Amino acid sequence: MRKNFVYPISFLLLSLHFAFLLLSIKAGDIFGNEPYGVRASLMTVLAFVLLSAAVAMVAWKNFSFPAGQTSIVALLSISGFFALYLPLQHFIGYTYTLLIISAVLFTTIGLIASYVPNRTVEARSCTKIEASPFHTKTEALPCGSIRRPWKNPSLILVCVAFLALVEELLLNSTYAGVGLSLALIALISLPLSAAVFSKGDIRVRGFLEVSGLVFANRVVLSAFPIKFLALPSLLPAIYTLVLIGCILYIAYRGIDLNYLGLVRGETPILYQVLAGLLTGYVLGFVEYFVLRPTPIITVSLLRSLVYLVAVMMVFVGITEEFLFRGLLQRTLEDTLPPWQAISISSLIFALMHLGWLNPIEIVFAYAAGTIFGLMFYKTRSLITPIIAHGFGNVILYTIVLFF
Repeated sequence: MRKNFVYPISFLLLSLHFAFLLLSIKAGDIFGNEPYGVRASLMTVLAFVLLSAAVAMVAWKNFSFPAGQTSIVALLSISGFFALYLPLQHFIGYTYTLLIISAVLFTTIGLIASYVPNRTVEARSCTKIEASPFHTKTEALPCGSIRRPWKNPSLILVCVAFLALVEELLLNSTYAGVGLSLALIALISLPLSAAVFSKGDIRVRGFLEVSGLVFANRVVLSAFPIKFLALPSLLPAIYTLVLIGCILYIAYRGIDLNYLGLVRGETPILYQVLAGLLTGYVLGFVEYFVLRPTPIITVSLLRSLVYLVAVMMVFVGITEEFLFRGLLQRTLEDTLPPWQAISISSLIFALMHLGWLNPIEIVFAYAAGTIFGLMFYKTRSLITPIIAHGFGNVILYTIVLFF
């Protein structure tokens, strides 16, 4: 009997990721001249296991659902990535060349795994009329036209994924100007190309238009001088502009807010909030060992905590979940099986983390994106993924303040 549960899957992914980290550390210094030391004491491991178990137990019954091959996609991408990454780093070392190889392999594996035949594709019932995501009130397309798959979505999806890959690699290299230009071209050309490739299909048009919005958070960097990029006000400024762009697009297309997950959802609010906080705590704890970042702001502890909660919860959490889950994943779900929609949106979400120049962070971001996508799919609300995403970042940078 096939049983897929979001939190057992999350627990498995995070446990495997943690195990890979320990094995990598034991194998040697994987980051060249920078020692990658983790004090994996018995208490630390025990705390991680207990927190993960608590997350699994709290929402086991409330978040159970058939997720197709989402877990298989995630596991294939992670295991395949490390199977290639670990031997390569031994010969090549942690360099930008390795990042390119790792990112290309990860993207390729993710795309291939997303199209592994699914024997249990979930059929969508036509017992009730589903409105088009780009129309409100009573307008709706015929049931068959909503659920009929694209004739050939693979080419468009692959092109968008590799466009994001190339743009991020260039943006974080010595050719940052070229990467920024490519992001600007994507922002303009993808929505315009919808008129050519959609052929009247609003689902294709919606995906291309939303894909253009994904590149907006890179294009807005050009609006600020170089000195401004290091200021604490950078993140609020960037995400405010991206959020405004999303809101304007939604208003222009007249997209129903319920469709985007701006509702209470089908799960009690208390369970959603609690699940989001617990998941965010675990994700932030694990990501700290992945990144070991520097503090965003160095002022008093109280002011730093207030800044982190405001910026990470309100700006980063809301904007990114609104864009990647509410718009991108939801648009893909109208055409693809849920596990494919979650995988593709998580893959693009992971590529947007290339700026850390850390291949492991790409894998972690994909696993986290998968968790957020599963939460959104089950609850049909952005409440849980927003809290998990934002609180995870708060925990990450709070730990940095003390170590």
